[in-house]
Amino acid sequence: MPNPYVEEILENQDKAQRSAEENCTLLYGVNVRNKYQEPFYNETTQSFMCPPFWDKILCWPFTATGKNATIPCPLYITGFKEGYNAIRTCTENGTWFMNKVTQEPWGDYTACYEGSTVTIFKNISQPKSELLDKYKTLVPIIKGISQTGYAVSLVSLTIAFFIMLLIQKLHCTRNILHMNLFASFIFRAFFHILKELLFVEGVGLPIDLIGRNGELYFKTDLEQNNYQCKLLTSLVQCFTLANYSWILMEGLYLNNLIWRALFADSSRNLMYYICFGWGLPILVIIPWIIARIFFDDTMCWTTNDNLKAYLILIIPTIVAVLINLGLFVVISIVLYTKLRSPICEDTKRYQRWARSTLVLVPLFGVHYAIFLIFYFTGRFDVWLICDSLFGSFQGLFVAILYCFMNGEVQTELKPLSFNVLSYFATHRVFGKCFPCKEKFFRSAVARHSVSTTLSYSSIYINGFGHKSGKFKHGDKGMRQFSLNEKRHSCSGKPAIPHKTGHNKSISTLQKDGQQAETSLICNEPKQEKCKIGSCNTDEEICMLSLRNC
Repeated sequence: MPNPYVEEILENQDKAQRSAEENCTLLYGVNVRNKYQEPFYNETTQSFMCPPFWDKILCWPFTATGKNATIPCPLYITGFKEGYNAIRTCTENGTWFMNKVTQEPWGDYTACYEGSTVTIFKNISQPKSELLDKYKTLVPIIKGISQTGYAVSLVSLTIAFFIMLLIQKLHCTRNILHMNLFASFIFRAFFHILKELLFVEGVGLPIDLIGRNGELYFKTDLEQNNYQCKLLTSLVQCFTLANYSWILMEGLYLNNLIWRALFADSSRNLMYYICFGWGLPILVIIPWIIARIFFDDTMCWTTNDNLKAYLILIIPTIVAVLINLGLFVVISIVLYTKLRSPICEDTKRYQRWARSTLVLVPLFGVHYAIFLIFYFTGRFDVWLICDSLFGSFQGLFVAILYCFMNGEVQTELKPLSFNVLSYFATHRVFGKCFPCKEKFFRSAVARHSVSTTLSYSSIYINGFGHKSGKFKHGDKGMRQFSLNEKRHSCSGKPAIPHKTGHNKSISTLQKDGQQAETSLICNEPKQEKCKIGSCNTDEEICMLSLRNC
């Protein structure tokens, strides 16, 4: 379906053709519309001539037999080139040349156009105005903020995503949802950066634009319909919606975890969140694409001239933001209730509650709801800057809070970081540039001088151990002593040595050159290993609020 610009150009073309036809009729009479006129006999020259003829494009004058009539190509016909001529031949018998196939008069317009594709140019250079000058100064600022924010977020989110993907012990329900949220931020940042890099003036691809006389024109391709730039715009909108959708899924997950409603926390019901998180944007973007094709098929779909098509995107986005705002308020109240304790001081309680609440702000996208106030009050300049700033850097905040500051992730990365540092410290080339190498070696020797070491690759922040912790020397007495110590540590009592005689002192173990490795004992009672579908509610809330419980 032609877009409004094409319809406008074709309408102007029809008006110009009707005007040219009227002028031709006034000049030569109504018979100019007759295709099969008799030859005209010129008494002055005593010869026959081809009569005047209107071929729906040009008005052809009297022409002598055996001659060619030449007229410049009319510029009111879309796609005709300036500076070229159309030709029509008058035969020897005084009639215009007839096409042997159609048996109708034929004129040669091949010099007026190139190829079968008609390209329509739309002037996109804006006239000067005070309002446009105001926003023109904001555009470089907004672009700089968004490009920097999306680039930093893309790098940090990619690192965070692969950390959680490659460490199998982190694959519980909460972190799988975080990984999908990271993926939505990654796709959103990637396609926004790609669009900014490829689009010229934010309007279209270089193949869609042309400059003439210092002005920029958009080329409307009637054959391919500029599908490349429209596809890229659709992907940007789709993954922006997916990002809002996954922010909503995170809010629903935490809310349902508290109230145990709708979906229970299990691996089977995890698929519901994944299907809704990626499926809802598709259900919105498909009607939007259809609406753009039939009602607002303008340029590269970067402008919104039709309100109906624009509402298809904006209404679900606003609804998701408001739902997240409501969930944020409810969960903040629940966190405050759980942090209330008669033995805690009010100041400390409020500080912990405020810290837990602020951590949830980027997860729930609460700032979007706040910025809507500026949008609906007409402060578009403030809304544009704030939305670009927080929208582009939100991915960085999420990656830091829910991956890099996550105690589970830090614990799992400790052995890796230690191995990397050890490699560089002992390398004969890199070791010379290693800062504080001797201090690092002293701390490493001190770490290995104790009888038991912690298997950092098997410890979570909530205190439970994993099967990877084991005794290197195979001493059953030390194993029994460790288990006995673990039981008493969990119960808050001091460890009682086993009566086997194998409970050697640290100095004795150092002398014997022996070294034991055990998993970390739990520091709090009633802690469980985080498996998919087995985490208790309080523990999940602790994890989602950075252990502020």
